[in-house]
Amino acid sequence: VWHSFMSSFEKNGGNKNHIFVTLCEVEPGIIWAAGYSSGIYQINKRTLSVEYITPSSLYGVNIRPDKYIRSIIKTADDDIWSGGYYNLKRIDLKRKTLRLYPKLNSITSILEKDSKQMWIGTATGLYLLEKESGKYQLYIGTSGSGLLIYDPEKRTFTHYHRDNCALISNNIYTILSDTDDDIIMSTENGLSSYYPAEKLFHNWTKDQGL
Repeated sequence: VWHSFMSSFEKNGGNKNHIFVTLCEVEPGIIWAAGYSSGIYQINKRTLSVEYITPSSLYGVNIRPDKYIRSIIKTADDDIWSGGYYNLKRIDLKRKTLRLYPKLNSITSILEKDSKQMWIGTATGLYLLEKESGKYQLYIGTSGSGLLIYDPEKRTFTHYHRDNCALISNNIYTILSDTDDDIIMSTENGLSSYYPAEKLFHNWTKDQGL
């Protein structure tokens, strides 16, 4: 049996928002759905009920309500990470606590790298975030100038381009993380993988069957 929630086909639904871009089962039978609104819709699969919530009101934290929530994920330690236009939040449902990571906003994607680090995709670049310390590095793909890696603690940039490394193009369109320590970039000349520990690049082009 199929059930529809917050659909435009529902009569007397009382909900004008029908755009949802992220879903996460935060607890067995409890799903958070979010999109262009400033809060989260909590769906109970057992009772087929829907409740509108905001993490700030749930945990008594005075933060600016988010909007355009594009990513909600559950990590291996059962924490819930939520990212939107204004905020990146880490929520511990068991302890009922919320941690805000300042200076990280315009979130587009969240991925758990390992037990200590998270990949945070934003509209301005890809961040590698240390969960506990809150420290991060920023990976910026440019159009014509290669790859920039920013260390906010040292306030320094590392600049990689075709003239000083094996990067095959200075035009980088997309930066993604893989399940390991590395990042993968799409360019006009193929795919490039960057290994942060060794500071090395590996490329895939049509010569390798791409």
